Amino acid sequence: GSFTIETTATGKASIEIYDVLGNKVKAFEQNGLKSTVDLSGYPKGMYMINVITNGKKVSKKIILE
Repeated sequence: GSFTIETTATGKASIEIYDVLGNKVKAFEQNGLKSTVDLSGYPKGMYMINVITNGKKVSKKIILE
């Protein structure tokens, strides 16, 4: 499935996605306020998304079904 990440911070944001075992499965830089992430080829389960902007980190869990 795919989903959108929106930030309110200006400038670049680093986005990291980890599986339930803590393995990094995807990482990229976001240059705008919005990015679409496609995890269609990944196994179902829980993933942790870390968004780092201006030295601050926000973590969210998502579940792929």
